[in-house]
Order: sequence, then structure tokens, then C-alpha cells
Amino acid sequence: MTDLEILAISKAISAKDAKAARPGVTEGTYDVDLIVRVRGGIKAGADNPDAAKAGALPAKSLVTFLFSKMNAVTRAAAIRDYQDYMAADGEKTLGADIKDAVKACWEPLMEATRGFKAGTVTNTLTTEIVTADVLAPASPIILTT
Repeated sequence: MTDLEILAISKAISAKDAKAARPGVTEGTYDVDLIVRVRGGIKAGADNPDAAKAGALPAKSLVTFLFSKMNAVTRAAAIRDYQDYMAADGEKTLGADIKDAVKACWEPLMEATRGFKAGTVTNTLTTEIVTADVLAPASPIILTT
């Protein structure tokens, strides 16, 4: 299969459709043998090498890195403060000084995550199962020489 064919197949069936279909399949192992026709169009947008990646801040590695720069006492105090912060309903109790500190850090963190982002792909694809009568015409074709 070509890259375009793989992209078309992946876009033709949405994750929403797959999730909706799952409850209709009971537990078990199934043999599947079907032919699917995918028709329509695909439009691939321009790539953007400088775009900030959506959701690009790798939270786990960022927190791990920041904690690695603290000594054990500071790290334990930060964890205690965070637990108190969450117990007090988080964002609602966030002071202006902390909000300003976060804003000051945010743009450099986002800049560090800038990188290539592939263009958006939109489609007008439809799918259908190709049945045996489409593959084998009702009246046989006789070849004579």
C-alpha cells in the first residue's frame, strides 16, 4: 500500500465509529475476510516546521527533570505544598504571584517544544463493504478465441 492509501484507510473509519461499534462485538476470536472500498477525497495541509506541537509539553519528563534539580528537602516540601494546593481546590486558591511565575515560565517552555508539525488532513471519504455480487457478476463471462 502507498502512503496515500494508508492515510485514506486510517481517515475513513473514525475513532468515534470504532468506539461505537465495539459494544456490538462480544468476547471471542473472529476470522475476518472482507474487502472495503474507500472513495472520496483527501486534502493534506501544508507542513509547518515552526509550529508549537499541540499538547507538546511532556509533563512527566518535565516534572521529573525539574524535581531532579531540587535537593531532597526542597522536593519533599514541593510535594507537600502541591498536596495542600490540591486539597484546597487547586486553581481557585492559586495566588497572583504563582500565576505570574507560571506565565513567566510558560513561553520559554513552549518555545523549547517547538518543532515540526505535519499539516492537517481533511477528507470526504466514504466506505462500503464490497460484496461477492460486485466481485463476481451475476452472469458468467465466457471468453472464446
